[in-house]
Amino acid sequence: TLANFYFPEPTEQELRVIWNHVGLGIEVLNALFEEQQSAAATRTNAMARAFYRIGLESLLELHKATGQDEYLDDAFELMQRSKGHLLEKYLNEKERIASADQELETKIDELKGERYLVQQQLTTTDEEAELQSRLAEIEQELNEYYAQLEKENPAYYQFLEKPSRLEIRDVENYLSKIDATYLEYFVADQQVFALVISDKDAQLNHWSLEREMRKETKELLGELENLNADEYAEKAYELYDGFFQPIENKLKTKSLIVVPDSWMAQLPLEILISEKTTGEVPFNELDYLINDYSFSYLYSADMLPANMHVEENKKQSSLYLGIAPGFSGETNQIAEVKRSGASRPALIGAREEVESAAELFQQKVKTSDENLEELIKEEGGNYSILHLATHAEIDEQSPLNSRIFLDAKSRKDGEDGILHQYELFNIDLSNELTVLSACKTGSGPWIEGEGVNSLARGFIYSGSRSIVLSYWDVNDQSSSELMNSFFQNLNKGKGRSESLRNAKLDYLRGADAIQANPYYWAGFVLFGETTPLERADPGANFWLYAIPIIVLILAAAALWIARGRKTSEE
Repeated sequence: TLANFYFPEPTEQELRVIWNHVGLGIEVLNALFEEQQSAAATRTNAMARAFYRIGLESLLELHKATGQDEYLDDAFELMQRSKGHLLEKYLNEKERIASADQELETKIDELKGERYLVQQQLTTTDEEAELQSRLAEIEQELNEYYAQLEKENPAYYQFLEKPSRLEIRDVENYLSKIDATYLEYFVADQQVFALVISDKDAQLNHWSLEREMRKETKELLGELENLNADEYAEKAYELYDGFFQPIENKLKTKSLIVVPDSWMAQLPLEILISEKTTGEVPFNELDYLINDYSFSYLYSADMLPANMHVEENKKQSSLYLGIAPGFSGETNQIAEVKRSGASRPALIGAREEVESAAELFQQKVKTSDENLEELIKEEGGNYSILHLATHAEIDEQSPLNSRIFLDAKSRKDGEDGILHQYELFNIDLSNELTVLSACKTGSGPWIEGEGVNSLARGFIYSGSRSIVLSYWDVNDQSSSELMNSFFQNLNKGKGRSESLRNAKLDYLRGADAIQANPYYWAGFVLFGETTPLERADPGANFWLYAIPIIVLILAAAALWIARGRKTSEE
């Protein structure tokens, strides 16, 4: 607390001094971070967390003392600095560079992609010399291109020097359009800060945890599949009491956009329960938060500007691309199969899942008879929805090598049939929705100041505006049922977040006492845009539908003319 570091009961003037000191310390650490770009940067971010905590506490007290909203804006900015440092920087630059010269844009974008890749590698390896050398070369090349850009596009260059700052009022304006509430957490030791933003106001909340919630969260998620309903209910209520109950009365809507933090980053809040149970209550009768709220997630608020400020998004020519590779592994009972990469058994449910969605959207299923890796890289951005139902494998030691398995049998045209995270940095999808229906696609190591380094982050980097990802090993059968319901809701025009919530609730209503365990239905969550899906550009396929109609009209006209002539001759 502030009393431990500065004054027992600081005055307003002393609080300002504290905040100035904290701000200076953070600027120094940020400068070190920019210079290091290595494993040392992770340690710098860890050190910065203590500054962030003290800064948030001082800003909260200053806001209470003065009522000035500028301190809430400072707190909001401080929270963003604690998350997604590298990814945020890249996404902001990527959005603004769109107005640059096309050739120059491509060169800069490729270099920034490589720079991000090298920076990520530096956080997970001790062999830094070669990577640091390449990083220096990249910076030199970028400086040369930026000098050219300053002449050709001074507006963008000015953005590089002074990036626009996202403020609370920007978020409020966005929330008013989608009827949602923004909830961001910052967790340090046993202290929790939660910023709640509605369409009209913002509140910064702070409380201390009385229990070791980090350990309890890890235990709940680690034991989830094997817990009985009573054991689960006890643990899930304790987490609700620690994380959600303190701010529940501040929530103005039932649709929540959540930015989690630290060790709670892979905890789906919808699985927490709001009432203690008495006696034996089965899984499908527990008071889950999903009964009352619709949840979506962000890595940081800096994912929001793409939703708020882009004037014209890329319009895809087609609606849906569904990919379900055929695997020749052992064919087990569908209820027993998981979509992890260890043994890669045949995925009956995954194939049925994609076939169902393809029929719904009147598209064809892509299988391993085609070069699926090349298809995603070359044509994935032409589709509003990219749906991958397959096996995935997470590399905890080297997250850039985490991978999605596509072609089960052969290597084709120089591709190995495996889509790695690092390859996603050179793909431009810019699509509406990517569905990663495989195991642990949202899982990975936590990197201080960056968040969870998962496969899903690669798809965010490639431009996907929303992603359905999984936090743990998902069951083939239940995944198929959930995704079928999800796509049906989407096709009815419901929002992305609402569609996934409805799919989970539908599953719960039909599940038995065992299959209603959250392990089977709660692993999938939505990151990014929550609104109804934008349909593909109807003009792109106009002639595909128009030509047959025109032919029929001409044929009918010809028949009518022929009959008229025959009648006149008689």
